[in-house]
Amino acid sequence: MSEFICKVYNKEFKERFLTDININQYPPRWWERVFEKVYPFEKQKDKDLFEFTTPEIIEFYKFLDVSSLESLIVYNANLTKYGQWALNNNLINDNQNHFSELDNDVLFSCVNANKLENSVFNLEEFKDIVYSIKNDQDKFVFFCLFEGIKGKNYEDIVNMRLSDIDIKNKTVKLHSGRTVSVSADFITTAIDANNQKIYENYGNNNLQRNLIPSDKIYKEKSNSNGADTPRTVYNTIVRNFKELGRADFTSNKMIRNSGLIYYLNKRADELQVSVKDLFYDPDKAKDIFEKYNFNLQTRVRFLLIYRQFLK
Repeated sequence: MSEFICKVYNKEFKERFLTDININQYPPRWWERVFEKVYPFEKQKDKDLFEFTTPEIIEFYKFLDVSSLESLIVYNANLTKYGQWALNNNLINDNQNHFSELDNDVLFSCVNANKLENSVFNLEEFKDIVYSIKNDQDKFVFFCLFEGIKGKNYEDIVNMRLSDIDIKNKTVKLHSGRTVSVSADFITTAIDANNQKIYENYGNNNLQRNLIPSDKIYKEKSNSNGADTPRTVYNTIVRNFKELGRADFTSNKMIRNSGLIYYLNKRADELQVSVKDLFYDPDKAKDIFEKYNFNLQTRVRFLLIYRQFLK
């Protein structure tokens, strides 16, 4: 059952479409939000989204103002299904599904370049960001993500102990079973985070909370009341980005990608090759790809998105 909050164009057709697909495969109101966003364009052009020409689709995608090619790929893959549904029901006058004509290069041209530029940072920029965070516990979370450490529901972050870290060899054994290399800065931050006893709240109230003693580096706060720890970690990331004035540009995925880009560029320098060479001779950076759980089948897309940041 569709749940439109705002106006949509050709509501009857859109409700028919949503009835014909398995809407439970999507996040709540995913399709409804898309149809609500495109309503001004459809009204202006006096035609349904499934009849948009390629230039009109590109205009709409630029309006979405996203910083991620992946987001546009998801939009286009699903709107291609909408166009195909319309074709099957003889609803398109020119009998063409123009969504199917857009490749990744065209989609990338619709990405907000400014947002993309602000979503990736080098090592020095990352350190400037992290060292401006006041809680060592929060710095630890950021360093984990930069080093490719997360796991399902942040399990590799919240379960890490100092005993898991081999300081001499600069490695850490993760809860998920992998052993990965880490930087000296990461180890120092982990030690500081483990030693933190009092957590300083954000905002103007200067409230401080005791951290519950634990052999785990990431510690719960005294008033957590059994709060969902993965959600707490996520909120930590969002809150700090907001405090740093970067909430519109950066996500935990971008911290991870920034770290991946840094280590790939570093390896390329060491071997005097390009990063592209590493992707097509992956044994030269096998440890990095494994550390970040990188799927090499997505390398073409990754090279396209981040080419301006890669050596």
